[in-house]
Amino acid sequence: MRDAALRAILVTLVAALPALALAGGPGGEQSRTAGLLLAAAAGLYVLVEYGARTPALIDFRFAPPINRLRFALAALTLVATTACVAFAGQPGPLGATFARFGAAMDFAFSPVRMAADIFTRASAPAPDPSVEYAAATAFCVALTCAVAFGAAIWFGPWPRLSERLNLLVNLPTSDIEDDGRGARRLTLMGAQVLATAAGSLFAMLVVGGFAVALLSPDLEISPLALVWSATIWAGAPGTMVLRGVALLKLAQRLRRDGDLGGRRP
Repeated sequence: MRDAALRAILVTLVAALPALALAGGPGGEQSRTAGLLLAAAAGLYVLVEYGARTPALIDFRFAPPINRLRFALAALTLVATTACVAFAGQPGPLGATFARFGAAMDFAFSPVRMAADIFTRASAPAPDPSVEYAAATAFCVALTCAVAFGAAIWFGPWPRLSERLNLLVNLPTSDIEDDGRGARRLTLMGAQVLATAAGSLFAMLVVGGFAVALLSPDLEISPLALVWSATIWAGAPGTMVLRGVALLKLAQRLRRDGDLGGRRP
């Protein structure tokens, strides 16, 4: 339970960072309250999941470091996007760096350009630079972490040959067995997760665009909402990529060793 509490505290502190750093201006107090409630809900969820004897929804709970890498990707994306919204457009090397992120991702069919076009209020003469910078920062950080951490999972020693990895416990939402069909199903699941990660990057923009056009096309997005929108948009597919790579690695291990019971080649 102590380990679960520490994890919950860490998640709460990271999730509360945007609310503490960007709550100034009109409506800032309401934004701060909403952000802190969101952080508390995230911490409570982690406490319940990791405090329970067996997981209910979180995959790879007993298969480190997969969830640590997924949390690191989400946390780095959130922190970088918060810093971008706080400092982009200001003089200095930090503001110039975020501007370069936006310029690097400003090309035809870029998801960042699509995000800037969709979430800039309708009456604005051009895409809002702050939206473009935040989307570009979140995308670049999440993509870099996904590639680096995905390579670490695929080429690294995980899962350890000396330890048994129980699929029924580590994949609580899937029914996978350590047999030949299990390897095939893991491969299919991993491929589906990777395809979903790529598709969701654009699907979320389409859904968000419809929502903005339907509800309030001329509403200017607040800094806190911008941080969370950009982080979820880029970070969720990034964490899905890590899950997909882990599933494919398990499938490879099953095909090679026949099970996940610590058998050495």
